[in-house]
Amino acid sequence: MSDSNFSCQPLLDKLTHVLIKTNRIEDFTHLDSVEKKLCFCLSKEDIKYDEETFINISFVKKKDEEALKLYTEGLKHAPYSSPIIPILYGNRSAVHFENNNFEECLIDIERALKKSYPSELLSKLYKRKIETLFKLGREKESFEVLQSKKELLSTSDEDKISKFLQDLEKNVQLLKLDDQTQSDNLKEYGNIKLFREENSQQMSGALKIRVNNIDGRHIRADCDIPKGSPLFKEKPFASILLPEYFATHCQNCFALLKNPIPCDYCCDVFWCGEKCLEEGSEFHRYECSYLHILTSVVFNLISHFDKAVPEDQFQYCLAAIILAKVLTEKTKFLSPEDANEKEIPPKVDEETFVTICSLLVHHISQLVSNAHAITQLEANSTSVSLNQTKQNRIATAIYPLASLMNHSCLPSIINSFNGSTLIIHSIEDINKEDQIFNCYGPHACRQQRKERQAALQQQYFFQCCCKACTDDKLLIKEKSWNGITCPSCGKVSEIIEEENGSPFSKETIISCETCGTLPQKILNQYFESVELQEEGEESLKNGKPSEAEIFLTKALNVGKEIYVQNNSFLNIVRDDLAKCYVIQGKYIDALKLLDVCIKTIAFRYGKESVEVGHELVKYLDVLQYMNPCQAAEKRRDIEDTKTRIEAIFTTNYGKYWKNYLKIYI
Repeated sequence: MSDSNFSCQPLLDKLTHVLIKTNRIEDFTHLDSVEKKLCFCLSKEDIKYDEETFINISFVKKKDEEALKLYTEGLKHAPYSSPIIPILYGNRSAVHFENNNFEECLIDIERALKKSYPSELLSKLYKRKIETLFKLGREKESFEVLQSKKELLSTSDEDKISKFLQDLEKNVQLLKLDDQTQSDNLKEYGNIKLFREENSQQMSGALKIRVNNIDGRHIRADCDIPKGSPLFKEKPFASILLPEYFATHCQNCFALLKNPIPCDYCCDVFWCGEKCLEEGSEFHRYECSYLHILTSVVFNLISHFDKAVPEDQFQYCLAAIILAKVLTEKTKFLSPEDANEKEIPPKVDEETFVTICSLLVHHISQLVSNAHAITQLEANSTSVSLNQTKQNRIATAIYPLASLMNHSCLPSIINSFNGSTLIIHSIEDINKEDQIFNCYGPHACRQQRKERQAALQQQYFFQCCCKACTDDKLLIKEKSWNGITCPSCGKVSEIIEEENGSPFSKETIISCETCGTLPQKILNQYFESVELQEEGEESLKNGKPSEAEIFLTKALNVGKEIYVQNNSFLNIVRDDLAKCYVIQGKYIDALKLLDVCIKTIAFRYGKESVEVGHELVKYLDVLQYMNPCQAAEKRRDIEDTKTRIEAIFTTNYGKYWKNYLKIYI
């Protein structure tokens, strides 16, 4: 079993099952404090866990991306101070060089040298360093290394060395890489202008914290705030990368890994560079080798200890005990002054241990109830896909200031991230004394009311009473997303799953909410349209756009007979069909379909929503695919689309939105 698959949850579930089966759950329930409940858990046999170590050195001949992955995997599992580590860095640098990743190549060369690269192979490594510096346009540095290492280089390379000298003397102008790195762009993007002077933890001066019996602590506007205004820029009090992203993102800054450095002592953590390695190691030293245990304990728990059922409270206590055991018996967390010593401090007394457990129960409750998802935008492989970009949750963090905002299924703000820094803008005009609302996950434009209410009740233990959950007009609008038109009364109804949660089948009886049972023909047409759409997508995947066009055109025609105009399924079909048209060069036909898609998305999400913005980017791409004669006729359309994209994304993400979204128009 690898560490990445390790989970404590089955252990917690099994112990909880034993507690119920032995009728000891009643004893646990009657205890009136967290401390007493922890002592109850500790009175039983100590919780034990087994850790299996998986070491697998991958060292193969380079095959581009596959080789990079294997060399990185080898670095991850190599024992500390193993002589293979510098060789792996050296070999990975060679793959980077062949793929023109010269910056990454140079970094890996320096790492290999720092880790004592074998002397018999040094000439090859320094030759690669000289060539890499030369390719980067750093001719002077290349020349200096060449002069200092001339004797080291093998005689078989004399001709190449001579050519290098000639090229350097003539100062050959090479194509230079762009020195404006992503981090520089993000630094510029992060230089956001707020109402107060800037610092790392900041709330706009246009906001104020209020407290009352109904809303609790919350945030209101202290003046009129126009849409697009920056409201928060806040670094997390604490944050952690989700386990499924350990191998792909930096443990410190959460950046996507390009040329990672693994932890020397465990197989869980990667860093994007030396700076993050230095910063992150200060905290990682406490969790090193046990991170998979710590994360598996926390991420499966529910929130609100005092409102949780006894079985869940019992799991909270067990989780806290496991965490406390790791911290006190396996780390120097309680004695950082002795962090450099090899010996683990002596076991703490029971009273101190229970106190630590109590604090952990409290913080776990805070984490699950107040944690904020850190997301990154991921682009689709094609610019004419229904969802051109999607947000992936990569980490969880605590933002104390932002956590003061109450929930609404129709929030007045939007979040974006510069690494782990949370940046919040208003997405609507806010009047003085209006409350500022965030969305805790269930959004009125993405989920229907019943689904949202269930999710909020399960995790946060409250019933939402925002406008989206109480306005019947919005409920009717929600129905149109999956709505069908009743042929008898013309009202909007829905085809939904059965009450037991199982999908409906061709034998399902469906009915109109207004006038009663719908004709079976409606359900038959529904299945026909879905099957045609699936066949069309399959044809697209198989590289048969003309065949896909036939299936999708039929699916659209059948769907139009039963669905309301703004039904999301029709948009899926239109989007797929537009892709068929683009592949076949039928750009005008594609634009007509995408124009309908934009209007449907605007109906659901709003005319200035980011969803409309991404759809407009797709529309602009198709405009720019056209030949010069066609594009000339659409020049006004192109400029208008660019203007609209600029306005939407500036409102939602600020003037540096291109750096954040990685969209350049």
